[in-house]
Amino acid sequence: MFVQLNIRKAMNNVISRKELYKLVWSTPVNQLAKKYSITDYGLRKVCKSMNIPLPKPGYWERLKVGRPDEIEKLNEEYSGVNEVRSWTILVISCCL
Repeated sequence: MFVQLNIRKAMNNVISRKELYKLVWSTPVNQLAKKYSITDYGLRKVCKSMNIPLPKPGYWERLKVGRPDEIEKLNEEYSGVNEVRSWTILVISCCL
């Protein structure tokens, strides 16, 4: 007997500018991009458009060996969009 079950669920994620700032300084951009179903280039563009500073190349490697760079502060004098919305489609497949 073969039964296939596919469940699709759309998740609407709203992330504030401050939350996104905290995320990019706590998790590498490529990992965040996968989580939110966007390319890392696309996520970098979003951060740039919202004036969110990103870790410099090599930041995560230096952090691993105990030599972290200084975390750049979020500019509070920002007057643009303060939240970003993403849609994540979860697909669950099961074969019996």
